[in-house]
Amino acid sequence: MSWLKNKKWVGITREERHFCAILYAELRNRPGDLVRFINQYSTHQKRTAMDILDPTKEWELAFEMAYYRDLNHAELAVGNESRGNPHRKFDLALLAANELVIFEAKAQGGFSNADKESYQKDLKNIYESRPSLDVRLVVLCSSRWFDSANRKIKIECVANNVITWRSLAAEIQSLSNESRNSFNRADAIYGK
Repeated sequence: MSWLKNKKWVGITREERHFCAILYAELRNRPGDLVRFINQYSTHQKRTAMDILDPTKEWELAFEMAYYRDLNHAELAVGNESRGNPHRKFDLALLAANELVIFEAKAQGGFSNADKESYQKDLKNIYESRPSLDVRLVVLCSSRWFDSANRKIKIECVANNVITWRSLAAEIQSLSNESRNSFNRADAIYGK
C-alpha cells in the first residue's frame, strides 16, 4: 500500500487488541495449549497446587469478554456483577467448570496504578459475587517492560501469573510463523 509506504497494517500497529486477536484466532480451538504454556512458562507465578491449571479440562477461550454487560444481558449476573461497568472488557479469558482466568494485556506500554486498581476491583467483585468460582488474573506484557529496572508498578502483586509476548512466541509450538513474528513484534515495541 503506497500510502503506508508499502507496509502492511500488521507491521505498524501497536495495539494490544490486535495481538490478542491473533492469539485468540490461533488458540481458540486449542485452549489447552495456552493452559499448558501458563503453567510452564510464566515469568511470575504464585506457586501452589491451586495455581496449576488443568490442561485436560474443557476450556473455552474468549476474546474481548464484556463480562458484566453480557452476564446482565443473559440474566446471569449475581451480586456485584449486576452493578459492574457494562463497558469493561477483559482482553482474553479462559473459562472452565468453576474457573475463570482473566487476561489483561499490554504491548507498547506498561501497566499503571489505575490498571492495577481496576483489576483488583474486578477480582474482588467476582470473588464476592461467585465465591465458588476460582478466579485468576494473568497479565500478558512485553518482557522489556517486565524486566525493566525502572518499572514502578509491581503488577505481579495482583496477578496470579505474568506471561510475555516473547515467551508466547518461543514456547507455544503450535503457533504459525506469522503469529510468532507478531508476538515477537508485540514484545519489541514496548516504549517505542
